[in-house]
Amino acid sequence: PLRVDALPPRITVAETRRVDPDFVPPSPLWAMVGAGGDELSPQGLDVAEEGPGILVAGPPRSGRSTTLITMARSLIAQQTPVLVIAPRRSPLRSLEGTPGVLAVLGSELDVEYLRATLNPLDRYVVLVDDAEMLYNAPNSEILERIIVSGRDADHGLILAGNTADLGSCYSGFIATARKSRCGVLVAVETPDDGDLFGVRLPRNAGPGPLGRGLLFRAGRAAPIQLAVDEGAS
Repeated sequence: PLRVDALPPRITVAETRRVDPDFVPPSPLWAMVGAGGDELSPQGLDVAEEGPGILVAGPPRSGRSTTLITMARSLIAQQTPVLVIAPRRSPLRSLEGTPGVLAVLGSELDVEYLRATLNPLDRYVVLVDDAEMLYNAPNSEILERIIVSGRDADHGLILAGNTADLGSCYSGFIATARKSRCGVLVAVETPDDGDLFGVRLPRNAGPGPLGRGLLFRAGRAAPIQLAVDEGAS
């Protein structure tokens, strides 16, 4: 008989790792998101294979920032440096000073600083919280450049924002990131939310239990229980 494990009501990063002790991330650019699959196992997205632009979307206070922190710490654990951009107050600012975190920046995008920090690196990931705040902002084209150049290199960008706002951005780095059709809906509000990833959700799709999201890989969606990072809870 086919085995289909039930998703837990809550799971931490440590518990996610324990459900499959033999799991090995497929690459240093793989970022853990949570637990899921027919046989419960760690689930995530590979910036190299499924990016280089990845979206984390949901309504306010739905767990977007918490998911970004989980992904950031997963990358750091695999020796992939991360740079954080948070234009407004964000839990991601707590990562400042963490080994493997290159910098935690605000809304001012200093192109020369970003180039000097990132260009010497063989691989890295930039994480942007509240990305819609930087839509059409001065120097935001550097973020689009990170995505475009990441198609032939070991780097990329993971951005988080309000589902509706991200869906209404038709140019710049947000629109470029959407082209991968990969990412996470940390909470589904309406079936139309799937449009952000080019996926039609069932008519009855709507809010589920806290921490229950959808993981999108090009053209398909799968339920997932988002992993809570103990340092962020």
